[in-house]
Order: sequence, then C-alpha cells, then structure tokens
Amino acid sequence: MISTRHRQQGWSLFEVAIALAVVSLTVCIALPSAASALERVRVARIQTELGETFLISARHAIAGGVATVVCPSGHDPNCGQGDDWSGGWMAFADLDGDRRFGAGDTLLRQVPPLAGAVRLYGSPERSRIVFQPHGGSGGSNASFTVCASRGARLGTLVLSNAGQFRFAERAPPGRNPCATF
Repeated sequence: MISTRHRQQGWSLFEVAIALAVVSLTVCIALPSAASALERVRVARIQTELGETFLISARHAIAGGVATVVCPSGHDPNCGQGDDWSGGWMAFADLDGDRRFGAGDTLLRQVPPLAGAVRLYGSPERSRIVFQPHGGSGGSNASFTVCASRGARLGTLVLSNAGQFRFAERAPPGRNPCATF
C-alpha cells in the first residue's frame, strides 16, 4: 500500500543554528591565521624590496667605483630625514659626493610608499645607507623594524657593514618604534 503521508522538505531551526555555529567557529579559527599569513607576506615583500635596493646599490657602487646612497624619500625626490621609511625610499649614485640627490646624480631605484597598514622604521642613527666602491656600507649595522597598525613588531631586518641583509628573529635591544604607531 502506498502511503499518502509525505515528509516536509527543508531544515529545522535547530539544524540551521548548528550549521551557523560550525561556520562561526571555523571563521574564528581561520581569521587570525589568515591575518598572520598576510602580515608575513607583507614583511617578505618589504624584505624583498629593500634587499633588491641594497643589491642594486652595492653592485652599482662596485661597478661604477662611486658611492651610492639609499635613503627614505617620501613624496619628493630628495632624501627624507628621520627613521620612517614607510613613505618609500630611493637609491642613487652620489656622483658629486654630497650624500644628497641632485641634478648630477643618477637615480638607481625609487620605491613607492608601503601599501596596507604597515610601517617601516630604520635605525635612527643611520638615516642614509652609503655603499662604498668596495661594496660595503660603512658605519654600524642598520636595522629596520616592520610594524603592524596595532603596534605589534612584525619583524626586524638587518643590514651588516659588509652589505649582507637578513631577517632577524629577535628585535635589537633598545627602543620599540612600533609602540608609537
């Protein structure tokens, strides 16, 4: 005998609530991981951009036999003052030796401001990195701190006097520029 009773199609309120709870839990677990991965990508991009700039500068200094300068630039074509490199940076062959970009100097690279809510701060005592004709950068090591918008330190990049560039797991002792961001 055929039953005339049919089961109603659809979801119950309880099933919908369980599905929403599972989706919410999944989002809560995945969102911080995705944000962390995005921050790691931003740090890697900054490291790549800065590393390429240093490599180009050191190569040009050696090949041309002239000092090259890397400095924060902001929106104008001159070197900025201070330790904030977030507005971009430039590299140039310092043909006249005055450590400032001028009409007679050769622009090697201009990097635009950083995208996203990230900041880059250099060593306050080294607002300019100068590569000598032997390829090294005189003075003390230069460190660059990458900060997130919430004031967290995402990483530290270090340039040695010999011109080697690396990511440092530990932050250098002293001030934390991210605290002011």
